[in-house]
Amino acid sequence: MKSIRGFTLIELVMSIAIVGILLTVGIPSFRELITNNRIVSQTNDFVSDLAHARAEAVRRNTRVTICRSNTGTSCVPASSWADGWIVFTDPGGFGTYTSTSADEKLLRVHSAMPTGMTLAVAGFQNSGDYLQFLPSGLVSGVTGGSPTTAGTFTLCVSGYKGRTINFNAIGRVNITAMTSNCT
Repeated sequence: MKSIRGFTLIELVMSIAIVGILLTVGIPSFRELITNNRIVSQTNDFVSDLAHARAEAVRRNTRVTICRSNTGTSCVPASSWADGWIVFTDPGGFGTYTSTSADEKLLRVHSAMPTGMTLAVAGFQNSGDYLQFLPSGLVSGVTGGSPTTAGTFTLCVSGYKGRTINFNAIGRVNITAMTSNCT
């Protein structure tokens, strides 16, 4: 007759303690991995829309604007870039989208970023409310006009290393990971 063996109480308690330790160590790392992936994903979405706006300006031979928008239907300068943005043709170069205008076409809409993310802007004219690409692919609306230092977008989540999107006057984008955590 074979005897049936199970776990002793000591073995069970030790197993539960080991699982508890592994979870205590693993969950913060997993949370950091998820947050870093969200930061990279949102950065890529924004850069993709910038590249799309530039390409459409060249392809359509007209100005294309990307602006802050928390509605998805119009430019809202008082909103934050993290609240969303729209990309549209802007032949008049006014930096505002009018859905009733036959000349302006809405090309892309990006909704708000996840809660806790910020997208700050520095170095652009018009307080960085919008950015225009000329039919040549160059950027209109930068201060200084230097092709190496036009403006910067900084995507952050408090307590994590964010991403800096450096943008120059000729429309080139350079993404760098921040060396210190966002505040």
